[in-house]
Amino acid sequence: MAGPITKVPSKWQTVNKIVLASININGVRSKNLELQAFLDTHSSDVVALQETKIDSSVGTQELLPATLGYVTFRNDRTMGGGGTMLLIKKQLQPVAAPFLTNGSESVWAKFTVNGSCYYVASWYKDPDAQSDHINLLREQLNMITAKYQAGRQPCFHVLGDFNYSKIDWFTRLNMESQNCLTQSCGKPLLASA
Repeated sequence: MAGPITKVPSKWQTVNKIVLASININGVRSKNLELQAFLDTHSSDVVALQETKIDSSVGTQELLPATLGYVTFRNDRTMGGGGTMLLIKKQLQPVAAPFLTNGSESVWAKFTVNGSCYYVASWYKDPDAQSDHINLLREQLNMITAKYQAGRQPCFHVLGDFNYSKIDWFTRLNMESQNCLTQSCGKPLLASA
């Protein structure tokens, strides 16, 4: 995976590596100090948060100091539940990808590293949402690939909390509807960790 060259103490360098993290924060406002400590101690280039539980009345500057060096993208719901957020290092020069807004609880951004385009998302599925809610993700991935039909396909990383208790994670099969999660763009929607 292409990525920035990160200066590491001593003479080691990490080349072609983007560090991703996903956290179900379950209320970012009450955990902003823990989040700041995480960002300070880990070298994550992209951090996806789910269940931020804030609305537009809460400013990003109340949650994260600008000195941490992240650009923030938000999809707020209400103070009581849901919401997604992406934090992406400023040096990656990320931009929002609003064309991917489709009613899902997600937020998308894109950036380019070494000539390769990357789309990244923080995605949340409410536990009470229907199992076919994954079709909204499939739709978003199809929108990305359609945008680049004539050219080189971008990479995409979807980080999130999918709340799918009826998925057999070894076969990636939704046991409720028998839908396989590898039917989008010919690429897996889920990858083994």
